[in-house]
Amino acid sequence: MASAGVRIQDTRVRIGASFNPYTLVKLGLNATLNAISDSFWQSYDATGQMRYSVDAAAYGNRISDSFDAVQVGASNGVTSLFLANGANQNVTLAADGVVYIISGPTGAFSIGGFTNGFDGRKLELHNSSGQTLTVNNEDGSSTNVNRIRCNSGVNGSVNNLGTTSFRYIASISRWGLTGIG
Repeated sequence: MASAGVRIQDTRVRIGASFNPYTLVKLGLNATLNAISDSFWQSYDATGQMRYSVDAAAYGNRISDSFDAVQVGASNGVTSLFLANGANQNVTLAADGVVYIISGPTGAFSIGGFTNGFDGRKLELHNSSGQTLTVNNEDGSSTNVNRIRCNSGVNGSVNNLGTTSFRYIASISRWGLTGIG
């Protein structure tokens, strides 16, 4: 896409049955002021996870509020995540999951890290456990590349029925905490 001012919004795209990565949108040379938002894309790729790419010469483009895939068999990428009381380290996420509804804990519980991070991947957790979730900052019990970095440098708390969001940042090999509500 080398044009200006194109907006891709509220799209649902699912292509291919092979395990080949696809680039669905490329913001190429001189692409300016384009936007991709509120979109769910899935290309059934096991390795590439390439939904869009941005040329170094492109500028002023906005890619936000878009999830990289839809969880197969779930509604708009929403699926359950069963956790235990106490520490939950290296929590296994499906490679294409987006929004998770937490259940399971009947007492205090925490999360110290997630698997399957790739650059730019967004993750949203909804705490429906009836308990307060603690998000551990730089938890040494989780594998280095699975750890969470909280903006404040201290642990975060998510009340029952609260939501928290993360984005994986490959340059620091961490899940960045982007919001608690």
